[in-house]
Amino acid sequence: MAIVPQRAGHRALLGWLLFVLGTGSNIALRMAYDTRPVWAAVHVRWAPSVDDAGRQRLEQRYGLVSAALREGRTWNYSLVDLSRTNIEALVRDPAIEDTDQIDRQAFRALQTGRAPNMPPNPEIPLAYELLSLSALVGAIVMGIAWAETRTPDGVSWRSLRYTGTLIAVVAVGYAPVTRVMLRQGDFPVHIGLAVTLSQGELHFPHFLFHLLTAEGIMFGLTPNAAALGVMLGFQALAAWGVSWMARRAGAAPLVAMCLGIAAVCISPILPFQVAADAALYQTAYFLPNALHNPTVTAAKAFVPFLIEIAVMLAGAASVAWSWPGIAAIVVLAGLAKPHYVSCLLPVGAVACAWSGWRGRPVPWDRAASFAVASVAVILWTMWMTAGEGQVGRVTIAPFLALQAGSDYEVPVDALSVVARACSDLAFPIAVLLLWPDARRFPALLVAWATHAVALGQALLLAEAGSRVVDGNFLWSPQLGTFGVMAASAAWLGRSSVRWDWRVIAAWSLVMLHVAYGLWWIIARVAGG
Repeated sequence: MAIVPQRAGHRALLGWLLFVLGTGSNIALRMAYDTRPVWAAVHVRWAPSVDDAGRQRLEQRYGLVSAALREGRTWNYSLVDLSRTNIEALVRDPAIEDTDQIDRQAFRALQTGRAPNMPPNPEIPLAYELLSLSALVGAIVMGIAWAETRTPDGVSWRSLRYTGTLIAVVAVGYAPVTRVMLRQGDFPVHIGLAVTLSQGELHFPHFLFHLLTAEGIMFGLTPNAAALGVMLGFQALAAWGVSWMARRAGAAPLVAMCLGIAAVCISPILPFQVAADAALYQTAYFLPNALHNPTVTAAKAFVPFLIEIAVMLAGAASVAWSWPGIAAIVVLAGLAKPHYVSCLLPVGAVACAWSGWRGRPVPWDRAASFAVASVAVILWTMWMTAGEGQVGRVTIAPFLALQAGSDYEVPVDALSVVARACSDLAFPIAVLLLWPDARRFPALLVAWATHAVALGQALLLAEAGSRVVDGNFLWSPQLGTFGVMAASAAWLGRSSVRWDWRVIAAWSLVMLHVAYGLWWIIARVAGG
């Protein structure tokens, strides 16, 4: 039984209205019923003569809470008593050697905000709280309406069951390792930035993860709980995106669902001990699923849709997306992490030019929307990083970024890079070798071309000075690897209509990638 696709536009409009209504209601509730205390983040350096007991006594006197050692005798605090009298007494106290984030002449805190979590307020009418939840309902309605017009046969209750199963499996499977990773890698820093954003301060250019996490915090969730929900949502979206690509390529719903789940579990094919011993990730490999960083996980969720957009712009698929829809997806992907967008932009430009030269119809209005949105998010990133003083000079330095990113502990040369690429991309390489026709599959062409640009960035470019160890150019080929995996999965899905030795061999490699990925996940969960 199919859902009537002619009503998709009406459902999309209804979903948008519900989303706006829910978000507006949440903002209004916070303004009307927000009882969180105002506080300021400050740093205090204690005099050498102050012992722990004396420090704790003075913390209580001056309203210094949430103590955290910064370095040496300097501590981070939340100052809850912001009166001029209290701050003047704090600044003049001989037990306090120095302060930061305090105007020592005017006796005031430089930056103030509210506590990150809004406590439950019994005065808020239940109807208002339920109204604010309509944002979630609206988003779901918009998603279903959008999917109706872009799957081969619309949306049926059967396909919705497969989608629900995919989301449930990914969410349940990823919850344990995500809870562990929230305390490791880059997560603590990014969760802290999300808390800061919930207080109205933006310090990061690609802030989609932070924005959604901050929204959860504003609804009353703890920062870790909000981050967990956002991460599971992005993992599920990435899996569904791969499944959607496979369905568009002609895969059966069950096959597409299995490929989507597998795509978010794959890892380089490594000796088991190497995979198990890796603290956070396998060094010097371009991981399709890098779980230690929330922004790259967020960006990964948009890769399948960006590939399909480029295929459509090149005239290799029917035009099914409006220019506002293309712009929205590109902007969301760029605000998640702009690396894949920056690599796809030249590929899309070349593909459109080639198609136009060959006489193939090119939707130039959609191409212009894609180009403008891509350039906009790249310029936004450059402007924000410059404003935060984070821009480093880019130099041509072959292999330097990869060497620094691996702490100079593994060999990095042309031969070792090729060997590790075979480990990263065993399944996609096998697809090209097993099916010569796959080399003309538009999604695979776009994915491989984008991966080549990303790999060129990582191997040839590096940031100068101290920022070389940040390895920012290494994110591009990680997202590129996931893109190649997704496009290869779409080809395998269409080829699985008839099973032969090639299909069995390709599925065997997929399962081997998944086995190593699951081994790594289990090792992380067991290690806590």
